[in-house]
Amino acid sequence: MRHSPRKAAMPPSTEAQSALYRGLLSGRRVLVVSDNAAHAEQIRPLLPGSPGCLVPVTSRNRMPGLVAAEGAAPTVVDVLPAVEAGKLPAGRIGPHRVAAKPRATDEIITRCAGLPPAPAVVAVRAAGHRDFSPGALAGEPSAARTTLDLFAGDDQATDVRAVFSCSYRTLDSAASGLFQLLGPHPGPDITPPALVSLDDLGHDQAEAVRTRLRR
Repeated sequence: MRHSPRKAAMPPSTEAQSALYRGLLSGRRVLVVSDNAAHAEQIRPLLPGSPGCLVPVTSRNRMPGLVAAEGAAPTVVDVLPAVEAGKLPAGRIGPHRVAAKPRATDEIITRCAGLPPAPAVVAVRAAGHRDFSPGALAGEPSAARTTLDLFAGDDQATDVRAVFSCSYRTLDSAASGLFQLLGPHPGPDITPPALVSLDDLGHDQAEAVRTRLRR
């Protein structure tokens, strides 16, 4: 079987491929976007060796190794503030519809807990139904408080359940077990003593698990 010159020239090892990649980028100004990286070792072979390049990396993990060894600048993305979250429905169903029902819009944002995909997904449902008001939308998250069905969709990138599942599958058994126990908790917040009592965990162990869940 004959191989094309491009395939025949590809080095077999990751180290050699990375060296070839850096050589091709040498002297160029390139933006390399790495989305949803699992760990630092996925990123290191993709870091250009010359100045003038930028590598934004998004991840569910904080990757302190990239900060310590590669000089990465960490940016922690938190939930959206209420003002910023409120712009998502306005951008999809129109500011006039949002302005007509400000309390309903505020209720939608509160129920969505500041998670960026959630208010956008809810608003998209209204965008396709001219008679579907923010007031009707505001009642749905309240009625569906124990389910994510309201935020379901065909696109796995914006389906809130799918987004959560990606993170959940990376948890160890202690963290996933505690996460399941948090479901029946009636409020949006929980104190450290209550967290300890949920799973008969010692204080230090509960704090370690809580830290993993927050990350």
